[in-house]
Amino acid sequence: MDSGLGERLAGWAEAFDRLQESARWRWGGSLAGALLVSPFFFTTPPEGLQPVAWRCAGVAAWMAFAWVLGTLPTAVTALVPLFAFPLLGIRTIRETATAYADPLLFLLVGGFFLGHAM
Repeated sequence: MDSGLGERLAGWAEAFDRLQESARWRWGGSLAGALLVSPFFFTTPPEGLQPVAWRCAGVAAWMAFAWVLGTLPTAVTALVPLFAFPLLGIRTIRETATAYADPLLFLLVGGFFLGHAM
């Protein structure tokens, strides 16, 4: 690869990192994500798909958008279903929260803690 091209790409990467850290990026990206997934919530689902599944796909699309562009911190994005699913009538808060309390998750987190401590 041309060294000039590598330097230009590194410059673009640094500029993108600075942009992602700005409040304008976070607010603009969150608004763009909401506009992007609004058809999932304000249109009828495709034939053969239940409305609940259509709304769930909208939440998943918004989360994917937020993860890819980094408009929300990753931990916040991971908690979106906890408040979005009950608000949109996809699942109850109890059903949604039990997915976050699975014993296998605690096993993995404990292993990460032990690995970090070593």
